[in-house]
Amino acid sequence: MLNIREMERFAQPLVEVYAHVTDVLLVHIARHFNVKATGNTGTFEWQVQKLAELGQVTEESRNIIAELTGANSGLLREALTQSMLAALDDVEPELKEAAKRGLLSAPDTEARMSPGALNVLQSYYDQAAEKMNLVNTVMLQSSLDQYRKVISDTMFYEGQLESAQRILNESTGEVLLGASTHREAVRKAVKRMADDGLTGFVDRGGHHWSPEAYVSMDIRTTVTNTAHQSTWARCDEYGLDLIMVSVKAAARPLCYPWQGKVLSRDNRARDVTDLDGNTIHVYAMSESSYGEPAGLFGINCGHFSSPFFPGMSKVRGEPEPEAVNAEQYAQSQRQRALERKIRRAKLDVAIAKATGDDEAVRDANRTLRAKQADMRAFIDDTGRTRRYDREYTPTEFKEEWAK
Repeated sequence: MLNIREMERFAQPLVEVYAHVTDVLLVHIARHFNVKATGNTGTFEWQVQKLAELGQVTEESRNIIAELTGANSGLLREALTQSMLAALDDVEPELKEAAKRGLLSAPDTEARMSPGALNVLQSYYDQAAEKMNLVNTVMLQSSLDQYRKVISDTMFYEGQLESAQRILNESTGEVLLGASTHREAVRKAVKRMADDGLTGFVDRGGHHWSPEAYVSMDIRTTVTNTAHQSTWARCDEYGLDLIMVSVKAAARPLCYPWQGKVLSRDNRARDVTDLDGNTIHVYAMSESSYGEPAGLFGINCGHFSSPFFPGMSKVRGEPEPEAVNAEQYAQSQRQRALERKIRRAKLDVAIAKATGDDEAVRDANRTLRAKQADMRAFIDDTGRTRRYDREYTPTEFKEEWAK
């Protein structure tokens, strides 16, 4: 049976593209606010200078997005094709065996040329390609908005710091140099930019998704949906509507009740017998959580299905007790949160280096070490496998992008 790790492997090249482009764009913006290059330029002159660089920032951002996402079409086609073929190769032997036993009627076409599966592939490709183009457009605009916001935030913070310094001067007689005030204001503005990140998609509820988070969710879901729908399309060509849901650790609450159950995609609830003559109840698929975003086979679901043949199949595996599953699920979510914090800390290091702020670099490295220590402690406590691939943050910056 297919597994989620295999689907993640197919999707990973595209997920890495958007992890890379998001981080590079943020580092690119930070480079334009290098505190060592500020000098003693007055606040107004600095603002005029940075606004004058907006055209350059726009061109550079376009170049970064174009270069790093230029292979998207091929990567997407490859990911979905791999998913479709893996699904067909997985399901075909059982379907052929059932047809040999006279339980089903074999179609004329070979599995890898399944008309239904090829239609599934093209449909999901078209949808995903359109979404990625939208993400690229929104991401570019967001990067320019963030550049402008760093300028305005710097002006705001500098005003605050100067007001505070005037009060301090009056009470202590100390004098804070203007350049120091400006560097601190830039540091705060750049940190706020890093906190906010970039937007790649805004959903109907008004939630802003980062490019990496949205593409990761959408591509992984699209890859697994391609596998599901390809399997079901091939089953349709054999005339089989029954599927059996896989069993996995850390199942989501809406998925857990349906693990190991047999479902009718035609919504015909009934009783059938398995290989050993045991009565198996078939549930209508509409009874399950299928179709809900957090439900069975929904967004980021790790379950798969296999064909179920009355008189030939056996129900595979028993789910963990509900309390055990709930604990495993909670641990998996905690690990994902720690991974995100490590990736963010690595990005903060890269941004601090881009601004030339040595103090910020030291602080960011200290935070990164602390987040990595938290992960080590979590792994020691739970015995879970550490996923270093989920902690990776590519921040390579090519000098030609800044020309």
